[in-house]
Amino acid sequence: AVHRLYVGRIPSHATRQAIHNHFSVFGEVKSVVLPDPFRGVCTVVYEEAQAVQIALECPAHMISGSAVSVRRYKATSSKAKRGVLNLTNAWQRVQQGNVYDADSEVSIETLRKMAVAGNPSARNRA
Repeated sequence: AVHRLYVGRIPSHATRQAIHNHFSVFGEVKSVVLPDPFRGVCTVVYEEAQAVQIALECPAHMISGSAVSVRRYKATSSKAKRGVLNLTNAWQRVQQGNVYDADSEVSIETLRKMAVAGNPSARNRA
């Protein structure tokens, strides 16, 4: 398993080494992943899950003189995001009466099940 942190609000003058040094206090850092071009964020990859937990328990993180935000990394692919948006849009269309035909990529039954699972108010309609 991969053990990662998402770090935000990184100052533009911070170096990869400064980020690595700060987070290595909590455990062995496998890598620091910075996007190119720099956007003030990075991912810190640890060898062990315990290091992530220890870093999250730290009340404040300062890198190159600036406070940064730290949270558990959540993997989201653009495909996953598109899938959620497509299902959400499809369900909204069904609620508005724009029902899908039999060849639709998402069945109405699937949408109803999704709504019942994730929306308490939909339980009464299903």
